Amino acid sequence: MFNKILIPLDFTDSDTQKRALSIATDLAKSQGAELHAVSVGSSLPGATARTEEERISHLDDVVASIHATYGIEAIAHEIHSVDPAAEIDKLLLQSIDDLNIDLVIMSSHVPGIMEYFFSAHAGYVASHAKVSVFVVR
Repeated sequence: MFNKILIPLDFTDSDTQKRALSIATDLAKSQGAELHAVSVGSSLPGATARTEEERISHLDDVVASIHATYGIEAIAHEIHSVDPAAEIDKLLLQSIDDLNIDLVIMSSHVPGIMEYFFSAHAGYVASHAKVSVFVVR
């Protein structure tokens, strides 16, 4: 049913991110699908990993952990952005098209008052992607 699954990773240890990763890996394993782990990173101050090498290393560690824990291969895609907060939605949609993804599984927070003014990333991707999007809260 699904051949290519994309999961955006933000490298937080949130319960929601862990649940989304668990669902993505379980579904990829059961479907025999490729799992594409995407991270949009920046060298801006306050970023999780400051250098491109550190971001790539961290993403590679996550992908290796997926293989060790779930017994499936995952493909890492690190995307550099000057301003991830402003560009992440566009970059995720572009990755979906470029990689021919047919399912996106991503975590999201519970909507609050700010979503009346600014779209949440998961909400934006779900509204604009041409493929199915599974939002995990």
